[in-house]
Amino acid sequence: MRQKIDLSDLVVFGKIVSLALLFGGYVLMGLYLGRYLLRQGYPDWTLSACTIGGTFVGILHGIYGVRDVLNKRDGKKG
Repeated sequence: MRQKIDLSDLVVFGKIVSLALLFGGYVLMGLYLGRYLLRQGYPDWTLSACTIGGTFVGILHGIYGVRDVLNKRDGKKG
């Protein structure tokens, strides 16, 4: 038996993967911003704070993005 793949499932999968890549980008942005500020003479804890801040922003963006994708998907099928 062959399973039929719905195109909307592939679109949802692509959006979820792109949100994961965006999360990684926020973490790297925080890391590089922290390194830059550390070289400018800021305290040692700046690197950790910027990385944690980028992670927090990425998690929030991911939560809202996944919620939006799933709500739109449920609205179309329901």
